[in-house]
Amino acid sequence: MDLDLLVIGDSSAGWQGAVTAAQLGHKVGLVALPSSDVPQSDLRQIPADVLNDACADWPLLRTAKQTALRLADAAGWCRFAGYAKATWQREIDLYHDQLLAAGGQIWVGSPVLTGTETVSVAGANSVELQAPQMLIATGTVSLRPRFASEDLPNVSDAARLLDATALPREACVVGAGITGLRAACLLAWWGVKVCVIDGRSEESLQNDEEISDLRSQADELGVSFECGEDVIGLKSGRRVEITLESGRRLETESVWLATGRHGRTDDLQLENAELSADDCGRLWCGAELRTWTDSICAAGDVVGYSPEVGTEKELVRQAVGALLASVLV
Repeated sequence: MDLDLLVIGDSSAGWQGAVTAAQLGHKVGLVALPSSDVPQSDLRQIPADVLNDACADWPLLRTAKQTALRLADAAGWCRFAGYAKATWQREIDLYHDQLLAAGGQIWVGSPVLTGTETVSVAGANSVELQAPQMLIATGTVSLRPRFASEDLPNVSDAARLLDATALPREACVVGAGITGLRAACLLAWWGVKVCVIDGRSEESLQNDEEISDLRSQADELGVSFECGEDVIGLKSGRRVEITLESGRRLETESVWLATGRHGRTDDLQLENAELSADDCGRLWCGAELRTWTDSICAAGDVVGYSPEVGTEKELVRQAVGALLASVLV
């Protein structure tokens, strides 16, 4: 297959990279992961602007402004959650149409790197693809903590909040990263009394530029914080008992876990492309989001480290620009 750029993964970063390159007139292919493997409603994978637009467009949230809704309305929540997921699906459909309109190609299947420029895609129509430049943008999935390795009643994954069919009256969110704070803010909007627990200090959270806006929103919505202590145990019954590292115990109606993410790289066979992932499945990237292999960049959540600063869209454009410059040489 004669391509200039092959994008592996249909995360938001993957779609952005593929569409950008195709609209510049390059031959682009994108490998979309099987739909059963990708939770489209994952709060971390939905871009912030898409989720914010969904909230801004929802009449009750728009009129409530900074005041919690105070609605014990399961049907209302389900309608909103469905609307938010549909908003993101429309964004995906738009990317899909833009890529095809620009001459790009899409395959659905499980990709395996067979070299630095070759990929085998297993699926309904298996195919071997080759491109001088590749962009890995497979995204991440939630990482379950050891203290909650077993399924417990009233203990859920914060990233899947939009799949909940009803909301509790009170909740603890474990983890004050982007996923945790997005979940905490949504819960608080709908009148849930929310406490966020994080092992980092209050000062550390305040100085984290990536989450500062979400933290401010959480404060405005009345979300409380327990900082500087890690959760070491959960006991679920009629209520959920949370044991902190100091030995203190808290009780709540429900717990939502947001304790880390794992890159979706385990099945890519990175070693065939002279790459390896860190313990969380992420890829190290240097300047212009290049990996150790010059012909391969990574973008989005799957990037474990980059010295670059900027929005996801800016970083994706930079990575794609660097890759395409190599094609033109």
